[in-house]
Amino acid sequence: PVKWKDHQVRLRHLNTNKYLQAVSYEALNEDGHFEEMTRLTTTSNPEDKGTLFTINEINSPRKLLALDKPIMIMHKKVCV
Repeated sequence: PVKWKDHQVRLRHLNTNKYLQAVSYEALNEDGHFEEMTRLTTTSNPEDKGTLFTINEINSPRKLLALDKPIMIMHKKVCV
């Protein structure tokens, strides 16, 4: 179980046995400039880049996660 906020986790789909992966790429925005974007996909290799996520408890200064609080799953600064 994940207890500390600074732990990173890999999220595995039970039926397909694939891992959630965040992939960063650059795309043109509406102004014609390149912007870094993130896309969620899956991978069969848990060691692939982008498979580690953090779990953050909303509005909590504590270091330990509580069981009865809402959480956010994040990769870098992107909320999933």
